Amino acid sequence: MKKILAFISFLTIITSCSSDDELKQLPLTMSGSNSVEYTFNGKRMSSFDSDETKEIQCSFNINTTWIHIKLGKNDIYSTLTISANTLLEEGKTYQIKGMLNSNVQAYNEYYGPNIPYVNCGTNNEVGGTITIAKLDYTNKIITGTFSYDCVGDKGVIYTVRDGWFDLKF
Repeated sequence: MKKILAFISFLTIITSCSSDDELKQLPLTMSGSNSVEYTFNGKRMSSFDSDETKEIQCSFNINTTWIHIKLGKNDIYSTLTISANTLLEEGKTYQIKGMLNSNVQAYNEYYGPNIPYVNCGTNNEVGGTITIAKLDYTNKIITGTFSYDCVGDKGVIYTVRDGWFDLKF
């Protein structure tokens, strides 16, 4: 009887884990792999399973950083742009807000043929944070995590969560 209960408990634990949960736990590589992952309003977007629409661009210098991501899967597309008008430093966390309250802003789009177009961005009241985990000038790698809220045209708040990037610049 104990073996049967142990087996049932084991199956319950195994079946309660979804593949999305497992993918959210991927480690931050910090190797310049040009990979990114985040959720937009609960929908997971990842460079690991994006189709041919994938675009990943990063520009970095002393005064400005610009990260632009476009991912698509099954005709659903998401763009994410984070721009910083300040010197970013490894190990520091920065506020993502509007120009009056921060030097870091974020903008998103989310769209597809059968879903309404969403265009949203952070502002002086709505935002979040970005943390730079690695900044390697020699190998030109920037790695970080981010999480924020953004507001759409009609005042609707959208969430960007569990975000991370590992990019070459």
